[in-house]
Amino acid sequence: MGTQVVANAVCKYRDRIEKFVHISTSEVYGTALSETMPEGHPLNPMSPYAAAKAGADRLVYSYWATYGVPAIILRPFNNYGPRQHLEKVVPRFITSILLKEPLKVHGGVCLQGILFGLMIPAKPSTWY
Repeated sequence: MGTQVVANAVCKYRDRIEKFVHISTSEVYGTALSETMPEGHPLNPMSPYAAAKAGADRLVYSYWATYGVPAIILRPFNNYGPRQHLEKVVPRFITSILLKEPLKVHGGVCLQGILFGLMIPAKPSTWY
């Protein structure tokens, strides 16, 4: 519901809006079909949260396709920030360094850059 309210507002004022950035989640992809997860990997959400995010993604896409809303959808794989759980990549790396453990990256992820709040994959998830 919230995504539709924002999309309607962007549509109404699109002449004053440069870009509508919808931040989703990699969870919309579900389980990877191969070792690497390419740009065109099908959406296969496996939880109610992921299904709701996938629905919001498709809604934003429909506004782009139907009304020409200047939208992009980002599906980050790793986020970080205050009070993050220790299982996540940045806290895990820091903990591993402090414990002198090897740093492990599962799946050989290649990162283009790290921002506070987002780790951007080498190929952004979806650009419209």
